Amino acid sequence: MRCFSRLILLWLLGSAPLSYGQTYFNRRYQTPPNNAVYQLLSDGGTGWWMAGGCNIAAYPGRVVLSMSHVDEFGAPLGPARFYGALDADFYPGSGGNLLPWTQGRMILIAGRNDVTYGSRSVLWCFDAQGDTLWTRTYNDTTGAMITRAGVRLSDGGYALVGDISWPFTPTRAGYDVVLLRTDSLGHELWRRTYDQGYYDGAGAVIEMPGGDLLLSGSFLPFSSGPTEIRDILMLRVDAQGNEKRRTILGGPYVDAGGLLLPTPDGGYVMAGTWTDRLLGPPWAELSQSRPTLFWFDSSGTTLVRRRSYGPGGYVTISANFLALPDGGYLIGGQSSDTTNAPTLGSGHPDGFLLRVCADGDSVWYRQYRNLTGGYSHNYLRDVKLAPDGGYVGAGFLFPFAPDTGVQGAWLFKTDANGYLQAGGAPPGVVCPVVGLGGGANGAAAAGVEVWPNPAPDGRYRVRVGGQGAALAVYDAVGRVVWRGAIEGPEGVVDLNRHAPGVYHLQVQRRDGAVVMRRLLR
Repeated sequence: MRCFSRLILLWLLGSAPLSYGQTYFNRRYQTPPNNAVYQLLSDGGTGWWMAGGCNIAAYPGRVVLSMSHVDEFGAPLGPARFYGALDADFYPGSGGNLLPWTQGRMILIAGRNDVTYGSRSVLWCFDAQGDTLWTRTYNDTTGAMITRAGVRLSDGGYALVGDISWPFTPTRAGYDVVLLRTDSLGHELWRRTYDQGYYDGAGAVIEMPGGDLLLSGSFLPFSSGPTEIRDILMLRVDAQGNEKRRTILGGPYVDAGGLLLPTPDGGYVMAGTWTDRLLGPPWAELSQSRPTLFWFDSSGTTLVRRRSYGPGGYVTISANFLALPDGGYLIGGQSSDTTNAPTLGSGHPDGFLLRVCADGDSVWYRQYRNLTGGYSHNYLRDVKLAPDGGYVGAGFLFPFAPDTGVQGAWLFKTDANGYLQAGGAPPGVVCPVVGLGGGANGAAAAGVEVWPNPAPDGRYRVRVGGQGAALAVYDAVGRVVWRGAIEGPEGVVDLNRHAPGVYHLQVQRRDGAVVMRRLLR
């Protein structure tokens, strides 16, 4: 009996190795029942770990956490691992909540819904075989708390963000943003809450140079009128969680913040959703939203520009956000196919992938499904870059007639242009490569040179001139993996202990200038 859930490992390479052939598949897993995949993580080769939820006989009526290992074609590699309780359901959270390997461990940010205590947050640590090394549970005596995203910090600990509920009062009710800080073994150090409106929640966090944290999420004001209105909430806090700045973004309808990445110019970009319109009565609450990118300056809270993509859809979700080797981005998420929709503007869920250049130009947008009949639902919850340059998506499926069967997990593999089979036409837009050094001395811009790049051994020379600089290296999902400083004109960045992939080097010179370089390992 195997359970396949949403866990895919991040394995970003600077270019697709010639030794890998392109693979394609679109698989459905129905055993055990009520199976779903929420997280993916590369196993460091061509296979994948998947984390999700399902039902098994040992825990009747409960959702258990599952960890499954599959090969490059989605075929099982050994039995799945299950973790459950007789009085609780376990959920692995949203896309990107399975954190990459460090010291032979992978970390999963999950949730636990207890019969007695309500929602609680859980941090799981697994070894390379998918067995637990330790778990930590965080709860609150005043209400339910759930963390929805997290980041490994430069000191080895973790920052987890989500929401926490409060008892109703005339001036305060609903949920607040919660930020929880742990050490490297998951022991809680402190927590902070932030209030903006009736419902506040955070779904992403990133560490900034100097140790500040940038949070993104959404909030619902106390008086939102007859139609629910949600806006985007951005929070910048210091390393102890003290708020430094907040920004609210939003139109007249429902908007949501999402995952964050650093940009080559020292700023940040967020993948969220923006609602273009509401359909008129009697469908006034059917919002038509689109995946949207929001660019911010180096403060992380001043909006520079935004851009929306693809067709408007009902309940659009940007579930995961990847930085690509050429400097562009991939958004994976959920939209809806309005074909034969039961009411105007609604529709059955489909997954989507959106490929854009570093400047935001759209390259391609594609929707995906495994079940094609009737009003069957296809939910995409995570996506990762594969070693051959293609993409692996994961989620779950609900069949409706004429499709048959039970809810099951979903895993599919595309090529680099997002096609599920060979022979697709190449895109009409070719992105320029951003931030790659060239030649013996690399490419100089703003007085900063990096070479060699790529660096097979993970060691880079950095020249900044005579002023000196502070250096920080981020992985492709925005986690700080290395810090250092240059006192003279040159120094070394050493990523020898880190996995091959795409990294971002931020150089902050003493004159205040901030320069970003993309590193290929």
